[in-house]
Amino acid sequence: MKIKELKLKQSYRALILWEAIMKKPYSYDGTMLGLIVLLWCIIEVNNPGTITLENFMSWIDDNPKDFDDLCNWLTEEQKRQAELMP
Repeated sequence: MKIKELKLKQSYRALILWEAIMKKPYSYDGTMLGLIVLLWCIIEVNNPGTITLENFMSWIDDNPKDFDDLCNWLTEEQKRQAELMP
């Protein structure tokens, strides 16, 4: 999996999938599990069937730099979306 080849868009659809997996209302709790599941949900809703959650966690172990890039993307995207909110 190559990050640059993925479509990445944070959306409500990704948050709904996060809630279905985590079995609780979405609220970023600062845990690594919450972050990993959120990133996987974003990948899954925009690139269905690209990678399973289990394989994504293995990919993280094998590609820490790419995972950092993905986390940085999410941080910037959240900042951008926060600026759009009143």
